[in-house]
Amino acid sequence: MTKMPPQLCGATSVANTHECQVRRAKRSRNRGSYADDLVDFAILWRPWNGATAEDIFVTFGLSPRTYYNRLRSALSGPAGSDLCVGLKKELAHLGPA
Repeated sequence: MTKMPPQLCGATSVANTHECQVRRAKRSRNRGSYADDLVDFAILWRPWNGATAEDIFVTFGLSPRTYYNRLRSALSGPAGSDLCVGLKKELAHLGPA
């Protein structure tokens, strides 16, 4: 498996990693709020355009609609503060509207 270099923040390619995502992962041990868990889960599933309903339910006990609504709220708060605008937009557009 070829390791992809971090992508400059603001780029929109799903296959690549944003620099802000790499920085967030390095600081992940210092976080642990529910909102951070929502955002980290979305980042994990981003390459596949979001998680399946089953994975969302198993992880959070939520319907996809509820999960993605909570994710959008989390992205506008402290849990999303270390992400670039481009990645926030990508994550906000995952799942049902």
